[in-house]
Amino acid sequence: MNFADHYAEQGYVVFERLIPGEKIDAVLGALAEFKRARPPYYSQAIHTWIRPEIDAHGFMQESMENFTCLFVDHGLSRAGNAVLLGSEIHDALHSLQPRHAHFVQWQNMLFDRSIGTVDHYDSWYLDTLPLGYLTAAWVALEDIDADCGPFRVYPGSHRHFAGNPLGDLPHDEFRKECAKYAAAHPFKPALLKKGDVLFWHPSLVHGALNQANAKLSRKSLTSHYYPLGVGRKGDDATLLGDTAGRRMRRLLTYPVRHAGLPVFSLNNGYSRFRFNVQGWLSFAWNSLTRQTKVRMDMRRSSYK
Repeated sequence: MNFADHYAEQGYVVFERLIPGEKIDAVLGALAEFKRARPPYYSQAIHTWIRPEIDAHGFMQESMENFTCLFVDHGLSRAGNAVLLGSEIHDALHSLQPRHAHFVQWQNMLFDRSIGTVDHYDSWYLDTLPLGYLTAAWVALEDIDADCGPFRVYPGSHRHFAGNPLGDLPHDEFRKECAKYAAAHPFKPALLKKGDVLFWHPSLVHGALNQANAKLSRKSLTSHYYPLGVGRKGDDATLLGDTAGRRMRRLLTYPVRHAGLPVFSLNNGYSRFRFNVQGWLSFAWNSLTRQTKVRMDMRRSSYK
């Protein structure tokens, strides 16, 4: 298979057995310890800071966002970086975008079980300038069962949504338009094996099914990448002039390498510090007021 051609035509491609088992086992061990300790984290599902809530089958109910940014993580950051910033991911990205030698990670996620993510495409949330150079990856940390609520993609949908045509819509309207597309087109479930990685285009519609069997986990990682030197959507202001403030912002947000790993990351010392301090304050406020405000809910079960 020519990976780049399949990616261009279908909007996604699977690299089988890409991640070594020992790297995955390190993530699973750290995740188990994290769940026992239950420190606060930022949830990708509901976009707020919470403690892990463990269901009757021992799974963390809500997914994690930017888990490698956490200061209190019981080894999860180091194990996650070894997978998501490693040579295996770098080489796969380079094969899909051979004109670029270096790549930067922009946001990551961890799932213990399926949250039934609503169908969407990534370019509405994050993409490059110009659009389309972002590449996402979904890493199977275990063999994926058809009844666990598998990740799914809509082949070829990246051509329909090229250029982010729904970009001006509010999130709920964007979600509804993606749902209409999904209802009218076939999807492909990602029934991957442990160590397989699925890469997809930022305009490809994707999501996840709800669990058909609550006893089944769906341990997996998601990460987004762009070529080093390519602009990011949302950073348009930095291109309009070179003031001292903008120079300082570029310095504080410049990508770094962790432990010599080949893929760069936006999770530098400044961003990690800000992420954790803001998070702890947010979690303290939620605990004090006994309110957890759900923002931009990504759970399929929250909608009729």
